[in-house]
Amino acid sequence: MDGAERELTEEEELQAALLARKAERAELKAAEKRLATETKSISNGATARPVARPANVASSQGGSTTIKVSSNQRPIPAKHDSRSASSNTQKPGAATRGFKRFKFDWDASDDTMADFLEEGDLLGATPYTKSSATLKQDRILKLVDKRTARTASSTNSSNNWDDVNTKPVSEMTERDWRIVRENFDIRVRGGPVPPPARSWDEMNLPAHLKKIVEQVGYSRPTPIQMQAIPIGMGPTDVVGVAETGSGKTCAFVMPLLIRLSQEPWLSKRRKCAEDGPLAIILGPTRELVSQINEEVEKLGSLGSHPVRTIAVFGGVSAEEQGFRLQGGCDVIVATPGRLIDLLSSHVAVLNQCSYVVLDEADRMIDMGFEQQVNKVLDALVVPLESRTTFLFSATMPPQVVAMAQRYMRPNRIIIRVGDEESAKNKNIEQFAFVLSSEAAKATELMRLLHQSEPPIIIFCNTKNSCDLLVKDLRSKGKRAVALHAGRNQEERDDNFRKFKDGTHDILVATDVAGRGLDVEGVSHVINYDCPTALDRYCHRIGRTGRAGKRGRASTFMVRASDDPKILAEIAGYMRQTNQSIPRELAALVDEIDVAGTAPINE
Repeated sequence: MDGAERELTEEEELQAALLARKAERAELKAAEKRLATETKSISNGATARPVARPANVASSQGGSTTIKVSSNQRPIPAKHDSRSASSNTQKPGAATRGFKRFKFDWDASDDTMADFLEEGDLLGATPYTKSSATLKQDRILKLVDKRTARTASSTNSSNNWDDVNTKPVSEMTERDWRIVRENFDIRVRGGPVPPPARSWDEMNLPAHLKKIVEQVGYSRPTPIQMQAIPIGMGPTDVVGVAETGSGKTCAFVMPLLIRLSQEPWLSKRRKCAEDGPLAIILGPTRELVSQINEEVEKLGSLGSHPVRTIAVFGGVSAEEQGFRLQGGCDVIVATPGRLIDLLSSHVAVLNQCSYVVLDEADRMIDMGFEQQVNKVLDALVVPLESRTTFLFSATMPPQVVAMAQRYMRPNRIIIRVGDEESAKNKNIEQFAFVLSSEAAKATELMRLLHQSEPPIIIFCNTKNSCDLLVKDLRSKGKRAVALHAGRNQEERDDNFRKFKDGTHDILVATDVAGRGLDVEGVSHVINYDCPTALDRYCHRIGRTGRAGKRGRASTFMVRASDDPKILAEIAGYMRQTNQSIPRELAALVDEIDVAGTAPINE
């Protein structure tokens, strides 16, 4: 009859019993699994919850189990199962015997299945029927599809938002900024330190400066510029230690130009003829001073008030420089000696100078300018707490540290970019050639020149060696010019200009060109004479491999005449920058006493 119970055949009864038994065993396995998990949680100190027996399996007396069937079925006794009977007739608490009881406070947010099951639809909470299982499976599959789609969407968006180099500033965290610094090998000390600027747009440059940056082709700031420029815009002093060719000049010029375009500096610029410049930049050599002056003029040329600069150095008429100073200028770029002369004669005054830059500070000390630098800084009228001071150097010897402590504020920020030690530029491929005699240099030099593309810089230790080598190269058809302190300033400027604009391919120079000079694209630096100190070697080869580009440096070493201690230091430097050491140099270094005194078999 419809809707009434009917007698089941033996086969139907067996099928129903098998289905019920499979469901029971599946639920028992799930319960055992949950019990094992909770037991593990108990051993780890977590709280546990009691394991509920599935509702579709009802316990009965005598070891029999009653199976719920649909409306067209009647209850039938299942076959006796000793395992089920024993588990169903055990005393309460037997399942957790040996374990302490815990109260469990459930937090729905901890449920990792929350997205898959609806509230109240826990596994086993409803009678197990084919229809309910099918609905639950369909719902779970739909939720899985939704979660997959949501995960894919978040993954695609994370490619844009989780990249710390493109993530919006408003979304950046302290951890993100720390990763940015690590990516660009920027280390800072002191503080508080503003975040680095990953692009020129993040620096909020005035319109005229943004335009000039685009014109000169600065696609993105270098690491030292990323961190130093944001710091320089605030009332904090900066000590910058970075490898040669890292863009330090722009790092201290850009904050200066921003200030010169804003009040109250705009008003002060009208008083420069009477009270002196608003900024001074000190450098060790005439060539470096000229180069910095050109950079300031280039970056400050646009805008409603172009920046007025004067380069002050020896070798040219002091009267002419003094006459220009009396007309007023915003920035003086000077060597310490000539600026002291103009201050002593009262041609130059520093009554309102509140922006000071010491570029290549270690080089100025090496050249004996320490007292002159101190004298210039002591002549400043603006108090220390109202000044902004930039000190840039490739190394930090004790004299530079002492200068920073004396003439900079205590809250100064120290920025290190690249190698912790002295200007180790790993973009430079270094080669050493151990030669038998001085005469062998000429042959080896011509071989290297044939293999290299201009521009090329060759370093010699003396002025006379430069002139002789230039004469020899010209006799062999090479376009070479000399640069050293023995030439007058006009000739030095002219020779350097010819090399820089490509009129001549080779510049032969002493260490006067070893610091600060920036010639774009120098492919090869050749130490025709081995440098007499390691720092000179560092800065000579630093004329190539600049601004992230690759470069090549070759050094001639003569066993009979070069100091073995210097050769050992250069070999150590090459090892530290992951360069290959030729067997001849390694053997020569091995002969040097451990104390570094002299070769063992002189």
